[in-house]
Amino acid sequence: MAELARERRVSHYHLTTLARGWDLPIRSTERRYNAIGHLDLPWTPSPAMQAVTASPTALDRLQTIVQVPGHPSLAAAARAIYDGRDGALRQRITKIEKVAGFQIIDRSASRLTPTPRGYDFLREATEILHIADKTRPKCQKALEQRRRERET
Repeated sequence: MAELARERRVSHYHLTTLARGWDLPIRSTERRYNAIGHLDLPWTPSPAMQAVTASPTALDRLQTIVQVPGHPSLAAAARAIYDGRDGALRQRITKIEKVAGFQIIDRSASRLTPTPRGYDFLREATEILHIADKTRPKCQKALEQRRRERET
């Protein structure tokens, strides 16, 4: 399944969802699903990035975390990028940081800024998102948009 997803340039999650929708039997041989596994990355992701992206919503997580720096507060960031859901954004950032194993966003500054390790993490996340945008078909983007709309 993973090889077919790479060949078709779609995520493993998308292909599995389609197969389940068509009532096709699926046997998983992989223990953990990595949402960036279908991308041809020219480097091996850092251990923190591998941990954060080991979920079907990995690209959404990365998209959220890279948009946070530069805002005056988490509340302002939530208004700008998370439909004003301050608590949900805080929870998401905290979960990402817990999985990564370190603090990514410094909340003590007058503007939200990345920590030194967070800066490297966000740079890597930005590169992954750039590669994902180049390789992801338009239909995949539309499916993800519909899924986000259903979640809200």
